[in-house]
Amino acid sequence: MNWNFCPRCATRLQLIEKSGAVRPVCPACGFVYFADPKVTVCVVMVREGKVLLGLRDMEPQKGKWCLPGGFMDYGEQVRAAAAREALEETGLTVAVGDLLMVTDWDDPQFNKKGIALAFAAEILSGTPRADDDVAELGWFALDELPEMAFPSDLMAITEYHRQFALDSGTKNRWLDLEGMAPNLLGGEDAQEWVSRTRQKNDESRETVWKRESD
Repeated sequence: MNWNFCPRCATRLQLIEKSGAVRPVCPACGFVYFADPKVTVCVVMVREGKVLLGLRDMEPQKGKWCLPGGFMDYGEQVRAAAAREALEETGLTVAVGDLLMVTDWDDPQFNKKGIALAFAAEILSGTPRADDDVAELGWFALDELPEMAFPSDLMAITEYHRQFALDSGTKNRWLDLEGMAPNLLGGEDAQEWVSRTRQKNDESRETVWKRESD
């Protein structure tokens, strides 16, 4: 968003270095515009070893699959927002549980940057039905995932698999992100994202997310 005038006093803003970066600043009243990141939430719901995904019916990434989720509203609590998004897009009432991961995202198409939070969720009631900005719903096995819209969703599914062990034969084992990402993300920068994600989260995987084997 480009700010030209102060929202407090309507004075034309000036670009001035403030708090370590060049920002729009009002020379009259001192207002400083800080570009805050957008926050998105999503849920991983699994039934009989399959994860529920929605086919996007709008940009960005229209025609690709994603986890049920969306933007938080101002003043919402994160788990309440995740439950609301799940209900709006799938018709399912869910109990939002453990935080799976936190990562950043970048949408160059609409010039947005933000933070993504993913939660495990349990279905309490309802029948799956596509709604809101989702055209279709589908249950997918981990080795049959369709082309994914967002890297953060693939990361969340991977974390769910690693933390909650969908079957005893794969407990505490990572999915092959390097092998999955190029096909599932459909982007030329998939390998770069995998490398960056692994580097950024290497320490947290060893300390926060590691689960001891039985």
